[in-house]
Amino acid sequence: MPGQGGVGGQAPGNTSGGGEASQPVFRGRYPVLSAAPDGSSCIDTATRTFPSQAEATSFELAQEQRWRTLVAQYPLCPNVTVPQQSPAVLAEVFWGEVLLPHPAPKIDPGWALTGKLAYLETRAPMTQSFTRETPLGPLTITAAGEFVVDWGDGTQTGPHTSAGAPWPDGRITHGYTRTATVNVVVTERWKATWQLAGQTGSLTALSTDGRLDAFAVREVQAVRNR
Repeated sequence: MPGQGGVGGQAPGNTSGGGEASQPVFRGRYPVLSAAPDGSSCIDTATRTFPSQAEATSFELAQEQRWRTLVAQYPLCPNVTVPQQSPAVLAEVFWGEVLLPHPAPKIDPGWALTGKLAYLETRAPMTQSFTRETPLGPLTITAAGEFVVDWGDGTQTGPHTSAGAPWPDGRITHGYTRTATVNVVVTERWKATWQLAGQTGSLTALSTDGRLDAFAVREVQAVRNR
């Protein structure tokens, strides 16, 4: 049944009608999708039984990739713990729990002019580090981001390896060609690596978004004095 047991879990010996003790049973856990109390999907565990602890242990270790695939997409069900002997699984779970910063885009002076470059500031850090203590020692995640900008007029640029800056030094720019009111969306795409117990690896890519809604693109019109 879901949520039971772990490596080395042994069923108590039972006696048959002839008084003979049954053989010990060892349980190995594996992840399964289940339903949370609110109806959403979450990760639970089920078990298989084996005649020896070595076989149960080998089975659990072989579940690492399935654990990693599921925890990259779904939360854990209540009271479920991940295998503590797998650095990669512990890293993937931690990565899904960290609070990554969101861009807070800004374009001075609050509007753009057609025919002139608009200079965007993402106002978001491009590197982040996170640390957590685990049964295997300190787990460290190092993340790096890059930006993709949807300028709201059908144009998308990036990936940008600069956080942007105001005129004249900014490196994230765009020239609008017609007047409009647009929604500018900045997406920061994060890649990360982990280190734990002498091992290292890469993590599932994540992204965070920031918006600049109802941004005005204006046009300068010449006025002739009579």
